[in-house]
Amino acid sequence: MKAGKTLQDLAAELDRQAKTKQDLLVDLVKTARSALVRALTEAEEEDVPVEEDTAAKEDAPVEEDAPAEEKAVTITLEEVRAKLAALSQGGKQAEVKALITKYGAQKLSDIPEDKYPDLLKDAEGI
Repeated sequence: MKAGKTLQDLAAELDRQAKTKQDLLVDLVKTARSALVRALTEAEEEDVPVEEDTAAKEDAPVEEDAPAEEKAVTITLEEVRAKLAALSQGGKQAEVKALITKYGAQKLSDIPEDKYPDLLKDAEGI
């Protein structure tokens, strides 16, 4: 009889542990969803004149004679936003917020475009 009770105790403990793991997974999914919703909400609140940027790029003269190394790589707000959103979704919300604050801004769209390369480089270090 004693062996039967021990097996029942082990089975009950395994059931409790399985339930605990399920609860942790549910909490993780809820946290990730919340972070994603928060990031998307912030992105929607930012005013990004997409049409104006596209028109300006289309009208800009193309320099074909410049060597490849002299041409500056343009990093867009969307690229930076995508990188920071990925970090946020990966549980790095506090680090992302600190990074934006480091550049003297309250939100991503407040950071000047000329700082995007540095911002992206710092984000890669997170």
